[in-house]
Amino acid sequence: MLALHGFDAYGVEISATAVAEARKYAAAEMSRPQEYNFGQALSQTRDAGSATFVVGDFFETGWKRGEEVLDAEIEFDLVYDYTFLCALHPHVRPQWAARMAQLVRHQGVLICLEFPMYKDPSQDGPPWGVNGVHWDLLARGGDGMAGISQPPEAATEGLCGAFRRVRYFKPERSYESGKGTDMMSVYERK
Repeated sequence: MLALHGFDAYGVEISATAVAEARKYAAAEMSRPQEYNFGQALSQTRDAGSATFVVGDFFETGWKRGEEVLDAEIEFDLVYDYTFLCALHPHVRPQWAARMAQLVRHQGVLICLEFPMYKDPSQDGPPWGVNGVHWDLLARGGDGMAGISQPPEAATEGLCGAFRRVRYFKPERSYESGKGTDMMSVYERK
């Protein structure tokens, strides 16, 4: 969707099989875009960007694009986290926030679909409940563990607080499981 709106978009995935499937899907969408990629007020007359998918571990540098390795110091103007945080064990949350701070350039934007908001953060996952977690990690510099018992030796390195939230709203469209509870948050890198 971002590429269809003129962005040069990257997707990172640890599974080479998933990257191959994403490449096929993107090629089909780029050649015959679905209307839902544009919304009601936007036209499909923009120049398209590119959609590149790389095999890599989000927490590591040097992601592979074919035989090429992307620059370890790469920064992005915009990062969209679409339910990635809720799939990670809560003890990894501070590292997620620190890595986002590395990847989003100064004054760049991080957009997060906050899901599942209906689930108690102390319940097991994945998906893990994230109500209040994004704000705590990204803006406050907390550990994202509010409401979750944590062992005394739990790691707290990587605390962030490198972002300020500029927008917070319920998306007009969402999947059935999150309708009415999903939230979108938009953060700017300080």
